[in-house]
Amino acid sequence: MQRFANRVNVQGEFVVSSDRHRDQISNIEDCRQKLVDMLRQVQDPPKRRKPTKPTLGSKRRRLKAKKQQSEKKRLRGRPPME
Repeated sequence: MQRFANRVNVQGEFVVSSDRHRDQISNIEDCRQKLVDMLRQVQDPPKRRKPTKPTLGSKRRRLKAKKQQSEKKRLRGRPPME
């Protein structure tokens, strides 16, 4: 219910709808298939994200880009008065 909370209405009913096909029978079958797919999704718990650290190269590239950006902005200023 938490995973598909947006499909629960005020009365607490689980709502599945479909208007993909032109006839009602096909849409009902499509709703059944959607329900089966949703049940399969919640059957297994979601995988936990393993936290990762940025690589040394990505840190260096980020700092190099920051230095280039600050240098560009510094050079836009007025020349020093003598």
